[in-house]
Amino acid sequence: MVLQQLGEKYHKTPAQVALNWLIAQGNVIPIPGAKTARQAQENAGALNWQLSAEALQQLSLLSQNY
Repeated sequence: MVLQQLGEKYHKTPAQVALNWLIAQGNVIPIPGAKTARQAQENAGALNWQLSAEALQQLSLLSQNY
């Protein structure tokens, strides 16, 4: 739900938000799978933009609950 909400805010998919958050961690290198060109293109949409500090913190807190 949070990924969906942030996706709407940033005009991105929930997967792009999740990948962007992982990239922002600095010590994580996500390796997303892609079976089609469309999936690879969607994954690339996680690049060249940044979540706000508030959004990063919100996702970090949520990830600690899992």
